[in-house]
Amino acid sequence: MRSVSAEYDIAEKQRVALIHELSGVPEGQPASIEAGTPEIYEYSRRFMEILETNSDLEPLSMSFGEVLEAISANQENVLSPEAIGLLEPFFAG
Repeated sequence: MRSVSAEYDIAEKQRVALIHELSGVPEGQPASIEAGTPEIYEYSRRFMEILETNSDLEPLSMSFGEVLEAISANQENVLSPEAIGLLEPFFAG
């Protein structure tokens, strides 16, 4: 079974390749897509398809507080208030 890190790496490679494809910039060169362009809307649509792909990762049975404690146990792990806000909906319920 793939780890969360490997799953993230796959999605990130696909995201970068998608940006290069839509911007017409060869791989290995800096690329970006301007806001408000047809390409950014195509990027958003196709990246959501990448993120919605089913995963074979086992669900994590931890509460939001337990996840924050585990992250905080190592001083090298730092989450901004914004990042915590993004994670919270996954544990609400």
